[in-house]
Amino acid sequence: MFFGEYHHKVDSQGRVTLPPRCRHRFREGIALYHVSKEGFVAGCATTGTASRNGRSTLPVVFQRSPDTRGRITIPRKLRQVAEIQDTAVILVLDDYLELWGEKKWKLEEARIRTEAVATYQEHLSQAD
Repeated sequence: MFFGEYHHKVDSQGRVTLPPRCRHRFREGIALYHVSKEGFVAGCATTGTASRNGRSTLPVVFQRSPDTRGRITIPRKLRQVAEIQDTAVILVLDDYLELWGEKKWKLEEARIRTEAVATYQEHLSQAD
């Protein structure tokens, strides 16, 4: 299992470079879609089972293939809803990835930390 967090610049054409360590997972293509509740862009390798299972239930999917430099173009509509501007935060887990705008990711990261601390404190109080 491979995972990681990366911060990559988005060029003027809306392209972002996939992290070198995971490019091979997406070389045949990637399906990008908007996850509306959280406000990020998700992507699945088009050859993976997650992509085949999930695509049929998604209303709008953008198919992309990386260029020779490992870049994919994030459609303007997806960049806008995820608030991706100069830099995209890329979270990778096997053949799945998430693309976040930096500000949204910082808020989500803070929410996750707060929730984790609350869960830990609840666990400690139950142990007493």
